[in-house]
Amino acid sequence: MGIKYNPELIALNLQSLLEKDINNIREDIDSLERNIVFQCCIFGNLSMLESLVELWGVEILKVKDKYGVNLTHIAARNGNLPILKYLASHSSINMDKEGLFGVSPLEFCSLMKHNQCFKFLVNYSSTGTLAQVLLVTVGEGDIEKSSILLEKLGYQTNLLVNSNFKIIIFCFKKKLN
Repeated sequence: MGIKYNPELIALNLQSLLEKDINNIREDIDSLERNIVFQCCIFGNLSMLESLVELWGVEILKVKDKYGVNLTHIAARNGNLPILKYLASHSSINMDKEGLFGVSPLEFCSLMKHNQCFKFLVNYSSTGTLAQVLLVTVGEGDIEKSSILLEKLGYQTNLLVNSNFKIIIFCFKKKLN
């Protein structure tokens, strides 16, 4: 049986490629690579991502869209921990880069309630990112994530929670090294 090709459609596509200049063709190829790699991170297809890295090289993991959103953002937003671990295994990948509207991968995990990914990315986040996400988690009343962030920032925490008023008080002091 196999795949059937339409020769007229193929000829039309080749003709349209020949009419474009070389820069536009390169942009089309870049867009295609970015789309395929982004899809792997959206759907958590690690084996396909690994195959694409073998085909195109590790540099393909550095792709980003016009808003600065990269593969780490996509994997974090979709809660794909195996993809995040794979990306982190490549030292050239920045796991803490801010993308669209200044949102970091850690903040995506926090906002989307991907707790395992959040706990993983805490170890790859800068102090500035940790502090920024701490403001979000405290505002949301997320005791667990706020405690994790405070501890990572070097603070000991004691939590006082009044369930009648839903007030959370963090009592913390800087740890001595």
